Amino acid sequence: MPPAPPAPPAPAAPAPVAAPAAPAAPVRAEVGLACPGYAQIIQDTMAGAFDRYGITGVVKVRMLVRGGQVVEASVLSGPREYHRLAVSAARRMKCQASGADEVQVNFEISLREE
Repeated sequence: MPPAPPAPPAPAAPAPVAAPAAPAAPVRAEVGLACPGYAQIIQDTMAGAFDRYGITGVVKVRMLVRGGQVVEASVLSGPREYHRLAVSAARRMKCQASGADEVQVNFEISLREE
């Protein structure tokens, strides 16, 4: 009896697929450069807040700006009583992305007796 034909070759292993690249981290910018007029918006929004709550402190805020618009705003630290007002002020700002797709802007709001 003739020998059995050789077995067909095993299929080649598929080529490894590279993981998609992680999105680039947003560029960081100073609030005064990225968002002209920010100080007036903060002043208008926070007016009377210290008188209302009487708590001295610093609220640290982070914003993500895309296409000149604030798309995300969050409080990093500071007295809880001021969080809502700080986020409201951040969302009212008109900013510039300075050529970057996204810009991260961190700033502080100091609250004290005047």
